[in-house]
Amino acid sequence: MKTRILSLVFLFAAPAAFAQTEVVEYQYKNNTFSVAEQNKQLARSSSGRIFYNRIKSFDSFSKRQLKPFISREQFVVYLNKFGELPKIAGINGYSDYAEAITVLHNNVKNLSRLSATDAHRYSLYEITAPVYKVIDESWGNDMVDVVIQEAYLNLYDYTKMKVASGDRAFANAMSYVNMDPIKTNEAAGHCSYAVNIDKPVLKKDKIEVYFSDLALFKKISSKYPADLLQGPIPGWQAMGDESDVVRAMLQAYEGKKEIPAYYVYGYKLADYGNPPTVQQNLHKDNKWFVWVFRNGKLYYSYMALPCADISKITVYEERPQAGLEDANKQVAY
Repeated sequence: MKTRILSLVFLFAAPAAFAQTEVVEYQYKNNTFSVAEQNKQLARSSSGRIFYNRIKSFDSFSKRQLKPFISREQFVVYLNKFGELPKIAGINGYSDYAEAITVLHNNVKNLSRLSATDAHRYSLYEITAPVYKVIDESWGNDMVDVVIQEAYLNLYDYTKMKVASGDRAFANAMSYVNMDPIKTNEAAGHCSYAVNIDKPVLKKDKIEVYFSDLALFKKISSKYPADLLQGPIPGWQAMGDESDVVRAMLQAYEGKKEIPAYYVYGYKLADYGNPPTVQQNLHKDNKWFVWVFRNGKLYYSYMALPCADISKITVYEERPQAGLEDANKQVAY
């Protein structure tokens, strides 16, 4: 008999429960794999699992299609082609992202003039190529959103690194990086998310709970080898070093607002007298991700449902189980 270690309780109208499952439309071009087989595997998975698997699939295809080298002449052609991407976005149904693509194109054009080295040119190409792919191949709004955010943030981090290197050509480079298109719309308001910890867990373990936004989730997911967004982490007890990396990244950005991304809210429950519930107001304009650590190791990872009035996740004592129950069954508890 299987015993659940996690359940999800939603304190809002019943129709929201159906957000846990969705049928994903695949519009990949020239990727030589069975769309029908992919749909069969993913159609009834939880929203978080679908999202995570789509990210992994896109990243895999994108990396394989990168050119190993791009010459000056090829880069000029590439930039001109990228400049036409807002038109393609409009044709493919992504007109809402046209401004973000245009600003990103301008950022890259300005930065490309600062150095003619092969390494600099390739870095700009490598950062932006996924954006062209995700729009041109129509991967869907969820992927377009995450890929554009990642490109902006990678460009920011790269430029900041070049400034710190002492290269005089990049002394004022940060002035060419306009991040406005990915700013969170704080005017959209907030909603409340809660994480409940079962008492047996609280009694014997040190628990930490973190909430992070989409941008930081994408950055973390590339550093952690196990599957995420499925609730309990498979083999979490053995992931000490990997958990340290995730925890350090979350703590590094906690409370910092240097750029319009990497929102992190963290709670060490022992510092608050081990309350059974952690509740946090989160911006409605973001996707949000929950991370729960037990004794310093990442135990639980979940993508919160689209922002509603309140959602509550309950973390139970670990017991042997092959995997999570189907999302619809969980909602029924």
